[in-house]
Amino acid sequence: MILTPVARNYPWKDGKLENVHGEYARAPIDIARELNVPYIDLNRLSMEYFSKKGQDFTTNHYFMNLPENVYEAYPKGQKDNTHFQPEGAEAVASIVYQEFKKVIKTQKK
Repeated sequence: MILTPVARNYPWKDGKLENVHGEYARAPIDIARELNVPYIDLNRLSMEYFSKKGQDFTTNHYFMNLPENVYEAYPKGQKDNTHFQPEGAEAVASIVYQEFKKVIKTQKK
């Protein structure tokens, strides 16, 4: 099983999350097809999912964008649009799990 990288929380355009990875996200798909192994396009799926949730929700609930003076470990807050808070990690894990179930179902045929 091969996965493309998960989307980052930028760039947003007209309310939709755009592909920050460029052709880098295409390479795993090409390799999966070449090797004839299943893949999950997590880049596309996570961009679609985050776009449905919206930029504000995604930024504040999924990625490590933390306000000042709330978390002891981050007294100055933090702006991180790559790494996930627990809620974001759970959302991405759920996407992978749902897609993995589809792949398994397809492979059993």
